[in-house]
Amino acid sequence: MNTGISLKNMTALVTGASSGIGSATAMALASAGANVLLHFNSNAKGAEDVLRQVQQEGGTATLVQADLTTREGTRSLAHYASTQNIDILINNAGSLLARTPILEMTEELWDRVMVLN
Repeated sequence: MNTGISLKNMTALVTGASSGIGSATAMALASAGANVLLHFNSNAKGAEDVLRQVQQEGGTATLVQADLTTREGTRSLAHYASTQNIDILINNAGSLLARTPILEMTEELWDRVMVLN
């Protein structure tokens, strides 16, 4: 996809880039010339597939793993991001984690959902 917009020499961090909207966004940014930091949590295969697609299209990307359902994972990604010159941030990661009626949610599940989203 070529939008005519050049993002050459820019770095983009896309959370949740291993599938769906995140992977499509990462591909679009890479096709516009951005170096893309591909965040993923557990879907390493999906992230590697996106990385391979970006590289096949002549783009550059780096895989970044972090579990954003935990404060430690969020801090880890924030620390990593602070060492990069990020121009574009796409906060795409999100989930309900489990389809649970609100009155049956544990405090731990509630906290994980709130931290992630």
